[in-house]
Amino acid sequence: LSGGLDSSSVAYLVYELLKEHGRQELMETFSSVYPSQETKYCDESYFIDILANKLGLHSNKIEPKEEDIPRELEKVIWHMENPPENTLMSSWHTFKLVASTDVKVIIDGQGADEQLAGYLPYIIHYIYSLPKLFEAIKEAKALMDIPGAKKYIAVGIFLRVAKSILGNKLLNLIVTRFLKRDFTLNFNAKLAKDTVTGLNTLLHYADHTSMAYGVEVRNPFLDYRLVEFLASVPACYKIRNGWTKYIARLAFDGKLPDEIVWRRDKMGWPIPEDRWFSGKLRDWAEDEIKKSSLLKQCSWINVKDIILYSLFKRRKRVRLVRRLNLSLFEKLFIQ
Repeated sequence: LSGGLDSSSVAYLVYELLKEHGRQELMETFSSVYPSQETKYCDESYFIDILANKLGLHSNKIEPKEEDIPRELEKVIWHMENPPENTLMSSWHTFKLVASTDVKVIIDGQGADEQLAGYLPYIIHYIYSLPKLFEAIKEAKALMDIPGAKKYIAVGIFLRVAKSILGNKLLNLIVTRFLKRDFTLNFNAKLAKDTVTGLNTLLHYADHTSMAYGVEVRNPFLDYRLVEFLASVPACYKIRNGWTKYIARLAFDGKLPDEIVWRRDKMGWPIPEDRWFSGKLRDWAEDEIKKSSLLKQCSWINVKDIILYSLFKRRKRVRLVRRLNLSLFEKLFIQ
């Protein structure tokens, strides 16, 4: 249970099913939280507690500790058998928490964001795909209240205006040539593509990190009947009037607390990696990266640039973690 709409929806439905049989006391939720002052910006305890209190759930929580990260990250790489994009510490610790109980199968909300346009970059594709320019401008204004959405709205409006001038076919060709890769502009096509590509990576992460602890994960949002239904739902019900995942919000309005249903800020199970790797773990990360002969061969080992100048910029921090994971992968499987 992350405190977001998807996992809260699943928790609500499971609770209602158990309640029908008078077995709601069996309900358990599991969460990684970051209540410490320096990592509070990644903490979703407030929303987790709201739902747990409303339904009377037994809420299990765990806080990943900074000093444990080097040892735990090596375990992640070992069980993944390849270097992931981030540390996966939130999911890793959540499954570790599950393994400390007698629960063997858990249910989560994976797959909803790709089908219901829950991620902010989808705003670009939605605005681009609106048939009339005045509709795009109207929707753009409504979406401005979403934290962090402004840059995606700006790109969406720019591309929508360009489509009016150049046409869809020519603009697609220009964008593909400029980015040097296939870039899907159409909204529903982008959702479909991510559901069968990027989502595979997330499922791979969940499968390996959960099975490291002997825990099975089930994803009800990926039931083929629900996937087929959501694929047939028009775009205007996925994002509408300034809300992402609009149809899902309507479905749970009055069932889940308003603070969750009509929550605008999406955190998405964040990990305080920038805090960790600019603090006590900085020297450890730098040492591990320096040791990597693989990174040296690839000319990716400019440690000063990576660590000293990069930690507070998300893109650079992602690069740092990728290099660290690659160096740990080399250490565990090649050296």
